[in-house]
Amino acid sequence: MPICEGDPSRRTASRELGAGALLDIGIYTLTWASMVLDAHPSRRAAKAPEPSLTASMVFASEVDPDKQVDEQTAVVLRYPDLKAHAVCTSSLLYKTGDVFARIHGARGSISVGGPAASKPSFLLVNVQGEPEERLDFAVPGWGFHYEADAVAQSIREGKTENETCPLDTTLTIMARMDEARRQCGLVYPGEEES
Repeated sequence: MPICEGDPSRRTASRELGAGALLDIGIYTLTWASMVLDAHPSRRAAKAPEPSLTASMVFASEVDPDKQVDEQTAVVLRYPDLKAHAVCTSSLLYKTGDVFARIHGARGSISVGGPAASKPSFLLVNVQGEPEERLDFAVPGWGFHYEADAVAQSIREGKTENETCPLDTTLTIMARMDEARRQCGLVYPGEEES
């Protein structure tokens, strides 16, 4: 979905509508990293500090302000307390293969794959010295119905947020996206006034 080739009035190309790799698909990489590292039991028990964040973006145009939208974004989250980091990348210039997330540790790795980051359908588990194991699971539709069902259930129960993805989690991911944009100088129309 290169920005320069897209209809400038569409959400995927329009600065006014928040176009760009980070806001469109980068949220998935940041969310996967958060699910793995922020939720680590030792971080929760110790109320560990936020990871440090370093970001880089490649814009559709470095000179045309109307096309200063990120076509590629990389965010590195550093978790010194875990001796770990997450490299979160997103690009509108090409589609990756089936595997969209990898978790590497001292004893092996887990790869997560499927048609999209919003619809994982298999895991590849590699434990050092053992044969690779593939775990497949069915996900009907595109997966967003789970989110819709969770919201509907919370509304029925009179809740203003859902414990699967509480407000604090959403605000954390949004703050990381805002910090990545700040570091790279990505400002959308209307933000200059605030």
